[in-house]
Amino acid sequence: MTHFDGRENFTQTDYVLNTLNGATTPTPGPIDPQTGFQNHESGTYHVNSDCTGNLEIHFAPHLFLEPPEAVLKLFLVIGSQGNALRMVVISVVPPSVIPNDITGSTLHSEGSKVGELQ
Repeated sequence: MTHFDGRENFTQTDYVLNTLNGATTPTPGPIDPQTGFQNHESGTYHVNSDCTGNLEIHFAPHLFLEPPEAVLKLFLVIGSQGNALRMVVISVVPPSVIPNDITGSTLHSEGSKVGELQ
């Protein structure tokens, strides 16, 4: 779940998995003890007049990474009159410490607007 503030900043709750040798496990990092979701993600975004844009996710610092913070950069497109969001990852810094075999794959996400905060 992502909350966009309308001023090019956002916060996000996410569930991130790693797949290694056919086994899928949650990534290490700060998680909500009740839900198991990672809830320490934030970043910036920019939307162009044609409903395309970019987004940068900053993950919570991890003690075993150098540098300690991972950053994902994505391109995005907004559709369905502002109710749909599609994104594709264009870079990961630093590269994954988990040796995932994603050769020939495109990392992407899709979202739908479910409401507004009151």
